This record gives sequence, structure tokens and C-alpha cells, in this order.
Amino acid sequence: LVANLGNLVNRTMKFLNSFYGGVIPTGSIGKIERAFFKEVNGKTKEAINLLDEVKIKDSLRGIMNVSKLGNQYFQKSEPWKNFKLNRKKADTSIFVLANFIKDLAILIKPFMPETSELIEKQLNIKTNGLDDLGKRSILPGHKVGMARVLFERLNNDKVEQFREKFGGKKK
Repeated sequence: LVANLGNLVNRTMKFLNSFYGGVIPTGSIGKIERAFFKEVNGKTKEAINLLDEVKIKDSLRGIMNVSKLGNQYFQKSEPWKNFKLNRKKADTSIFVLANFIKDLAILIKPFMPETSELIEKQLNIKTNGLDDLGKRSILPGHKVGMARVLFERLNNDKVEQFREKFGGKKK
């Protein structure tokens, strides 16, 4: 699930850097975006409520499911195709995704503060915690930083090292 988050951030940021020169385009929120935000807001509230109930694993799983919605939106909106065919639609998708990623950075901060800060750095912003959640505060014309990989893949040798070091005693 964490790869889902890293993939979404990386794809969006690379697209922003490559196709928009790192500048947030103007987006017009339509029916598709309103439905997306409605679903995201519902799942986000669930994840926050789970965190309030100190159901840490469930909350994190919920946040990763929110991230999954962003990947689905990216796929369905096809900004790579629409950049030439329907520029306004591509602009909207990237505007929405940049703000969505900002919200993910806020949501993961209690769990992965360094990752959250790396996302903020890539977006060239500093969030104000939950007060910024759901706000489209990354405005058109804002200049973002460069895309960076959030998580490195672990090869089998590294996984085995971690398993030996942190796997506990075997009976």
C-alpha cells in the first residue's frame, strides 16, 4: 500500500515537472472532481476517526486506501493523453492531484513525518496540519520542486537482513 502512495506522488510530480515546467495549472472543478472529492472526504473522515480511536493500523490502512483513490483518479483522468487532446481536462487533473497529494502529506504526518516533509518539499509548501485538509490551497501559478522517489525498493538480501535483525526469536 505504501508503494501506492509513492507511485502517485512520483507520477504526479514528474508529470508536473515534465509537462508544466513545475507550475500548477488552472483547474476547473466539475462533476467528476466533485464526486472524487466527496469520496475522498468520506474515506478521510473515516481514517481520522480511526486515529482518534487510537486504531493506528486501521487508520493508516484507511489513509493508504485514500491514496489508492488518487491513483484511480490519475488513471481515469489520463492527463498524459489529455495534455494534447483536451488540455483543460489535463490541467484540472493535475491541479486536483497536486492538492490531493498535499492532503496525503497531512494525513501521513503522524505515521511518516519524514515522508510527509519530503512531499511538502516537492510541492514547495508547508502545511498547517488538519486545518489545510480538503482546501485547494495549492493555487494555479504555484511553482513546485523536483520529483523525488519517496521509498526505495528493498531487494531480497535487505529484506532478509531486516528479518534477521528485527524478526524476534524463533522457537
